[in-house]
Order: sequence, then structure tokens, then C-alpha cells
Amino acid sequence: MHFEEDDLEELVAIWKQEFQEDITHGEASVHAVRLIELYRTLEKSLSC
Repeated sequence: MHFEEDDLEELVAIWKQEFQEDITHGEASVHAVRLIELYRTLEKSLSC
């Protein structure tokens, strides 16, 4: 999955604000994919 550079920057900033941790764009991309997978799983569960 591909994310725009601006989107990754935004996630890096949010992560820093919420967890006081610095993450790389690669780590931000992994976290974004995991969040999307979680939302898809929840969506499937709620639509049944």
C-alpha cells in the first residue's frame, strides 16, 4: 500500500504528540496499514 509523503508526515506528528515517540516514515506506513486492516475487520464485523 502506498501513502503520500504528506500523510506519513502527519501520522509521524500525531504519533509524536500522542505517544511522545519518534517514528520513521517506514514505521508510520506499517502503522497505517495495520490501522486500515483493523478498520476493515471492524467494518466486516459490524455489517453482518
